[in-house]
Amino acid sequence: IEELVAQVWSEILQVEKIGIYDNFIDLGGNSFDAIRVMTRLNNKVDLELPLNQVFQKPTISLLSAKIEKTILKMLEELN
Repeated sequence: IEELVAQVWSEILQVEKIGIYDNFIDLGGNSFDAIRVMTRLNNKVDLELPLNQVFQKPTISLLSAKIEKTILKMLEELN
């Protein structure tokens, strides 16, 4: 999941090397970029996470953990 998030951030922010603890805003991300990031991520992992997650979880590490927890919760609800 971290690799997927890093790839999406890299494409949208046009930054080649991004660490998992780099901050979205510090990398030049803005609200328009956040919309693009969340739209792309939601489409790729078939979720509907809100836009504010980029700002509440502003690193790849934090956002990836949120995505993972959401997927695991959905899987638990299926059982």
